Amino acid sequence: MRFAITLLIGLMIGVLGTSSALNALRQAHVLPRSLMVLIDHHQRSVNAELAAPSCSTKTVRHHFARLNSLGADIDTVFATSKDATFLRYAADLQAATSAALHTMATSCAELTLVATRVDDACDACHRDYR
Repeated sequence: MRFAITLLIGLMIGVLGTSSALNALRQAHVLPRSLMVLIDHHQRSVNAELAAPSCSTKTVRHHFARLNSLGADIDTVFATSKDATFLRYAADLQAATSAALHTMATSCAELTLVATRVDDACDACHRDYR
C-alpha cells in the first residue's frame, strides 16, 4: 500500500513537472509568433484600406509606420544573426516599409504599388522560412 501511494505521488509530481516544462518551452516562441501576427494585421489593414472605396492615405501611412517599426525588430526577435539570407530578407522588408513611408504618393492608387513591394518582401521570406 505504501509503495502504491509513493508511486502515485511520484507520477503526479512527474506530470506537474512535465506540464510546467512544456509550458515554458511553448512560451519561448511567443514573441516571434506575436511579431508575425502584428505584421500580418497591419499588412492586411493596408490591403483592406487600399481596396476600400473610401481609401484614406493617412490610415495607410499609419499602418506603414507600424510595419516599419515592427520590421526593425525582426532580426533581434528571431535571433538569427548568423543567417545571412534571413537578415537580407529582414533588410528588404525594412527597405520596403521605409520606402513606403517616404513615398510622395498622394492617392491610394499610387500607394498600391508600394504596398505590393512590402507584400513581396514578406512573401520572399515566407517562401524560404515558413
